[in-house]
Amino acid sequence: MLRELRAHLPPPARAVSSAGQVAERLAVAVERRRTSVYVPAWLRAVPPVRACVPPVVTRHARAWLPRLERDGRIEATGLLGAGGRADELRDSGPGPDPRAGGDAGPAGEAARGVPPAEGAGPSGVERRP
Repeated sequence: MLRELRAHLPPPARAVSSAGQVAERLAVAVERRRTSVYVPAWLRAVPPVRACVPPVVTRHARAWLPRLERDGRIEATGLLGAGGRADELRDSGPGPDPRAGGDAGPAGEAARGVPPAEGAGPSGVERRP
C-alpha cells in the first residue's frame, strides 16, 4: 500500500534512499558532530513548513486510498508487531494477562479463590512488623 501511495507523490518525495547512502550520510554527520542528518538532502527544507505536512499527507491519502481499494491494490495486513500480537492474544478470549506474568502470585490466587497466606495483607503480601 505504501509503495502505491509513494508512486503518486511528487518526484523528490517518491525517491527511496539506499541503506548505503543513508549510512554514508550518517557517518559523515557523526564525524562532523552534526545534530541532525537529512537523507535525502532536500528534507532540510521541511522543518519550516513541518506543520503543513500532516494535512497535505492526509488530503493526499484520502484522495488515493479509495481508488487503491476499489482497484484491489490494497490488502489488509492485520495488526503488526509485538503490540499487534498482544492485542490479538487479548481479543482471542479469556486467559492470563501476559503483562502480569499470567495468573501466578497473590492477585491470581485471589481471583481463583485461594485464601491469602497467614499474616498476609489484603494484597497477599506478607506484612512485617
